[in-house]
Amino acid sequence: MIIEPLKQVKSKPRFDGSFLKNLFPNFKSFEAYSMYFLFVCVIV
Repeated sequence: MIIEPLKQVKSKPRFDGSFLKNLFPNFKSFEAYSMYFLFVCVIV
């Protein structure tokens, strides 16, 4: 469920905000984006 999006994020050279909007339409606050970014950093 989350593994596929992580693969797409890893393949991208830089962190794309539009990709996050497509993946999580419910994320509208900067805090949500930063939390997801930290989550990705921890997994990587």
